[in-house]
Amino acid sequence: MRFGCFILLLAAARPLLAASPMPPAATSGPPTRSILNEAHAAIHRANRWLEAHPAPEPLPDPADHWAGQTLQTPEDIALLLPLLEGHIPPHLPDLFYAYAALALALDQIGHETIFLDATRPVAWREALLHQLVQTQRIDPQGRGFWGVGDDPAALARATAYALRALAITGASPP
Repeated sequence: MRFGCFILLLAAARPLLAASPMPPAATSGPPTRSILNEAHAAIHRANRWLEAHPAPEPLPDPADHWAGQTLQTPEDIALLLPLLEGHIPPHLPDLFYAYAALALALDQIGHETIFLDATRPVAWREALLHQLVQTQRIDPQGRGFWGVGDDPAALARATAYALRALAITGASPP
């Protein structure tokens, strides 16, 4: 009797189990309050760090990375999209310049949700906030900065670019 019930249940459920097309990604809203709070704290720490270690002037404009290119879809900037998952593309000369260039391009394209591949939608603003918040370094005085190594000028440059990327995501403190 149980086996018969199972067969009937399976027959009734078959249309529900049939392969259906992948549903579209949910519309991305603003980043969650918790990551925005973390970003605001990171911005505050970085501004305190930059008071003691000003960035060299002038900094190259991250928009120059896309000079001469028409950016209309995320595919146009595919080489930098792995940054949203913390994967650093090989031969990337300046990681935080690349974060700022990526933020500028995604903001210009206007898609709030992008697909890293056919099955992985990502709310790019929140993903970028996560990457930047997680990579901030903290000095003994509680000030924050970004970058690799110990060269103060390189760290100040990286911090300035990280702050620019954070501003583009909309994470500027109120």
